[in-house]
Amino acid sequence: MAEMVIKLKNEAAILRAFNEAPRELTRGIQLAVNRAGIFLAGKVKENITSGNGMWKPPIDSGAMRQGMNASFAPLQATIRPSSGTPYAAYVHEGTSRMRARPFFDITVESNGEEAVKFFQNEVDGILKSLARKIN
Repeated sequence: MAEMVIKLKNEAAILRAFNEAPRELTRGIQLAVNRAGIFLAGKVKENITSGNGMWKPPIDSGAMRQGMNASFAPLQATIRPSSGTPYAAYVHEGTSRMRARPFFDITVESNGEEAVKFFQNEVDGILKSLARKIN
């Protein structure tokens, strides 16, 4: 099935730092990852609706668009279609009768930098909040 995974590249180094960092920072970083996942899930929905980067996809019931969910694990957010829309993989990957409409790839290409900035702003906010508590 098609899916998009948001994963930090330097996970091992971050996990080591987390072992030495306060719990609050750990919770804050995870919250930033979660918010970035939700942000990107919203962008996937927008791209499916608008047909950004592809011809406009057919929208019969809107189930595929509404069924984009973000799930979370430590330092990771995964965006995937719900189990109620198994055809999403066929839309994304294409079939012998239908051209692929890779909405995850298009979202990364068109919104990847924006998502990185979103995440950085979230982390900056967390660090500023912690700094205020220290002072």
